[in-house]
Amino acid sequence: MVERENKVVKRQKGNKNGKGKMGEEEDDDEGGGEFFKSLRAKTTVKPFYNAVHSLSQERKQRVRELGFGTLLGFPYIEFPSKLPYFILKHLDDDTMQVKLPNGGVIEITPSKIREVLVIPMGPMSFFADKKRLRGNSEYCQFMAQLPRDPRKRTTTTLSNIIQTTKGTDFMFDLNFLMLFANCLGTCSNSSMLKYHVLENVMSSKDIPNIDWCVFI
Repeated sequence: MVERENKVVKRQKGNKNGKGKMGEEEDDDEGGGEFFKSLRAKTTVKPFYNAVHSLSQERKQRVRELGFGTLLGFPYIEFPSKLPYFILKHLDDDTMQVKLPNGGVIEITPSKIREVLVIPMGPMSFFADKKRLRGNSEYCQFMAQLPRDPRKRTTTTLSNIIQTTKGTDFMFDLNFLMLFANCLGTCSNSSMLKYHVLENVMSSKDIPNIDWCVFI
C-alpha cells in the first residue's frame, strides 16, 4: 500500500475550489480533513472514444488493416484523475521506471506499450528522413478540414470530423492516427493538435510497418 503521508494532502485554508498548481486537485475527503491528490489534464481520451465508437463497419475494417484493431473496443471516456498523479509522483524519467511504494518497479518500455495497446511495432522509424512540407497536397487537404482559427484545431474538432465524414482513403488514415497520437501518444497538456503524424507518415502502406511503440 502507498504510505499515508505519500498519498494524502492537507486541505489548505481558503482554497475553496480545491485546485492547486499544474492542474492538481484535492478531492474525496477520506476523513480527518485529508484529501487524495488528483491531476486533471486538458488533453482527454473522450474525443478518441467518441470517434472510435462512431466508425462504420467499413472504417473498422480499415483500422484493422492498419494494425490498430485492438483499439476499436477502446473502453475509456476518461481516466481516473488520481492515476496520472500517482504515476508522475513515482516516475523516474531518467530510467523511465515507476518505483512503487511497496518496492516494486514498472519499467516503461516500447515492448510494454505493445503489450498494453497491441499496436504495430514494425521495423520503420516513425520519424521520416524528409518530413511532409506544408505545401504538400495531403498537408493542405488535411488542414482544409480544420477551422482557420488555430485555437479551434483541437482533438474534439478532429473527432467530430471523423464522426461526420465517410470513406476509407488516406485522409481517413491520417485523421484516425492524428487523433490517436494526440489523445494517447503525447505529453503536452493541451487539446490543440500536434502535427507529428501529418509530418511523418507518408503513405498508408507504411503505417503497419512503423514502430508506433517507440514513438509513444
